[in-house]
Amino acid sequence: MSRPETTEDLEFNLFYQAIQTRFLQQYEHAQQNCWLVCIPRATSLTGCSLTRSFVDMHMLQPSVYLKDQYTAVCNGQRLDWQLRGGQLDCVSSSGTSLSIQVLSEELAYNRQLQQFKMFIVDRPLDPNYKPSGVRGSHYFATKTRRKFEEHVHFLKSFENHREPLRDLDNRVSGFLQHYLIVEQENLLGETASKLGSTTKQAHASFLEANRRDGRLEDRRVHEAVWLSMESYLMEKVHSKVFPALCRVHKRQNDDLVQRSKYLRGTLTPSGVGVSEDYNCPYGQTLLHLNQLESFKSPLEQLYCLQDAMECIQQDAREHFTKTLRHGEPTPLASDDLIALLATILTQSNCVHLFSCLYYMEHFHWPPSDTDRLSYVLVTFHAAMEYIRGPDVTHLLPKNTVLSTGALLSRDRRTENHRERSLSPCPPSPVSSSSLSTLTESTPSLDGARDDKTLLPPSSLSPGRRGHKKPPVKHTELGPFLSLLVESEETISSTSWDPYS
Repeated sequence: MSRPETTEDLEFNLFYQAIQTRFLQQYEHAQQNCWLVCIPRATSLTGCSLTRSFVDMHMLQPSVYLKDQYTAVCNGQRLDWQLRGGQLDCVSSSGTSLSIQVLSEELAYNRQLQQFKMFIVDRPLDPNYKPSGVRGSHYFATKTRRKFEEHVHFLKSFENHREPLRDLDNRVSGFLQHYLIVEQENLLGETASKLGSTTKQAHASFLEANRRDGRLEDRRVHEAVWLSMESYLMEKVHSKVFPALCRVHKRQNDDLVQRSKYLRGTLTPSGVGVSEDYNCPYGQTLLHLNQLESFKSPLEQLYCLQDAMECIQQDAREHFTKTLRHGEPTPLASDDLIALLATILTQSNCVHLFSCLYYMEHFHWPPSDTDRLSYVLVTFHAAMEYIRGPDVTHLLPKNTVLSTGALLSRDRRTENHRERSLSPCPPSPVSSSSLSTLTESTPSLDGARDDKTLLPPSSLSPGRRGHKKPPVKHTELGPFLSLLVESEETISSTSWDPYS
């Protein structure tokens, strides 16, 4: 018997929940006698009253004489059903004909380990059933909301929304005016914890104010309300939180920009072991990635990444068509998707990728870790680590520092010197013993002659390129002057950042 499949989740079906709780006696009686149990899909139950007689209509007793014949008795009315080619056809005692589409079939066992069947049907078996124009909880639970306006519209669809949202607006105003974000890596978690706690309180307040709304009987609607409250909050505090993240993660962001610049021409799909089918331009994918930083809530950024990953296959298929190739691109394994996404990220124009990753990981609190967006975030994180890791060092130009750790330590050293160079107090005199120690611990230019990667460009004579200047004599300020040259080059090579 061929039937169209359905993605109906019985855990969130109100009829199935009712026969598991309020009408458990009827359900166990049907199980014990191996009757056919028909479950209307969730979207068709809007406006239906789940009464005892309504449930009895969906417990069908098989005929002992005829195959695929069933009978239901409700309030003295007998309904005969015939299963034909994926449909249940009924002729009631009043002569009214009715056809019900069977969407899927489930096989279950009772306590005696006897089999009985469960049908998911497209509508209730009640002959007097009329579809309701009102959208039920299933619609609100499964609808995808991305934009700020969509979340606000959803929250305002609840009757008692004004007081909880007004309270949340007051909390947001207090955060923007009085809360101080300590811009240190190990203290950013305090800000994330505070905003997460605010979301939790606002969610609980909203559910309490609307506890009589029938839609909240569906747990998925609870999760939808949570995501909308989170997006509502993060959209309003983005102007304060995200620039702070960009300032804290400036070194990591600049490092990724530099690495992407160097890897743009060398890190290719074929070079990372991905099939030649994916060696093509990714116009649509990059179009989404370049918009990543323009979205204000972590949820919007995650949906942007999801769209970008879905466009990878679309771009590959379009390349197949344009090159007159037949068939479909080779399916991507998870490891291949990570490596391929890394090659595409190096071509994007994003300059705060590390901050975006931190924003999505620490300022988005999903009610469930099993959704599609969790997979998107894990894949994006792995692709970022691929770019920053040692697997691509052999693809970097030879005249660059090869490891992220070296770059970070060098930047940290430059920043420390910059703070000391701007200090109004002169450096303390260096004793002969400390000078000898400093001379041994600081690499001299003589020691770097055989390794051009460690030699700063300023050490080359402007008139005779390739000839090194004589070694700098280590006086009190000698080592610091050499660091000052590096800091000046670092400052001059750093692009302007609006969040700095």
